[in-house]
Amino acid sequence: MNNKIGHPNKGVQVLVNRRGILSIAISAALLLPLSSVYAKVAVPSEAKSTLSQNYIVEIDGVIQSFTQPPVSMYNTTMVPMRSIFEKLGANIKFDAKTQLITATKQNITIKHTVGTDIATVNGMMVILNVKSLTINNTTMIPLRFVAEAFGATVGFNSTTLTVTISGDEAAIILPRAGAGYAYGFHDYGSDNFQQYTAVMQIIGAAKETYPLMKLDGGGRYEAMYKAYLTGDRASKYAEDTLESHGLTQAENSLSALIDNGVSASKAEEAYKIGRIAAILVKGLYDPRDGTPSSAYDALVLKKSDCDSDANVFSAVFDSFGYNTAIIARTDHADMVVQIQGKWYGVTAGEFRLQSVTDLAARGLYVYTQPTTGSFN
Repeated sequence: MNNKIGHPNKGVQVLVNRRGILSIAISAALLLPLSSVYAKVAVPSEAKSTLSQNYIVEIDGVIQSFTQPPVSMYNTTMVPMRSIFEKLGANIKFDAKTQLITATKQNITIKHTVGTDIATVNGMMVILNVKSLTINNTTMIPLRFVAEAFGATVGFNSTTLTVTISGDEAAIILPRAGAGYAYGFHDYGSDNFQQYTAVMQIIGAAKETYPLMKLDGGGRYEAMYKAYLTGDRASKYAEDTLESHGLTQAENSLSALIDNGVSASKAEEAYKIGRIAAILVKGLYDPRDGTPSSAYDALVLKKSDCDSDANVFSAVFDSFGYNTAIIARTDHADMVVQIQGKWYGVTAGEFRLQSVTDLAARGLYVYTQPTTGSFN
């Protein structure tokens, strides 16, 4: 796993896309020098010393104008909230009573209460670097968060103090014009539409093998798996018998599902889907340098790492209508899949119940958000 990808700021649990779609930490290259404090800027006294000179914001090659110029505050670029949402093509609704602003663009919805450092993107919480605040009767919000939440690419020229935003549709990987990804917001780490399309074609073909897929891959324990799903157990048989070995293997693979109330038919389906994904990543070359990270790397370039394998498993389960996500720590990533209300990891053909709460406390973070946008 590439440890530099998707690591949360200060350990805060947030949703992170591999390409930085929901990154909330501003990079060092974008930290503007603190100088030339604005005159006549109405802000709290404790914040005055953090303001820096205004600079240029350019969206798709067009220099933007704002009634209140952008500022750098606590090393974070702040821009007028309504203006930046509208300039990026979002529709805005504002509730004056609750101070809640809702911005929508295509299949992305951002909600934020003015004066706080909390926002949600499709229902998932993100902690902002700096609270939104009012300057000269204009609400200001961190620029990078807004731009990247809508899929734009942000750059900075330190010589000209110009922030560049690529907000056109070419900057967002879409399988078809005006639509979202095939399954939620998952792009499986693709760099561009061509890679995404190649991945979807391979996943589509693999999905067609489901009717032929058998428990235990059709091996010697096929009957034992079926017996396990109908209530048979290894404890009923003498050790070292075919029944004992087969039922023990079936129990190792499926007990987490069955013991947590998953129906026999759903457990069988999930197991077969997991087999399809496992076959796709079997025997791939691991360069052991952390570079493979996308489903394209695994399925087309035939390179394996935990990130790329997790994206393949996510894509396969997504194609069957499941809700998946990728959970990671600094050196590893695993796909988790929701089955009848609970979340499970899949390792070496075995399902294991997984908690998706208190991730930060356990040294984990969300590497790829759930297919549906929610863990519920």
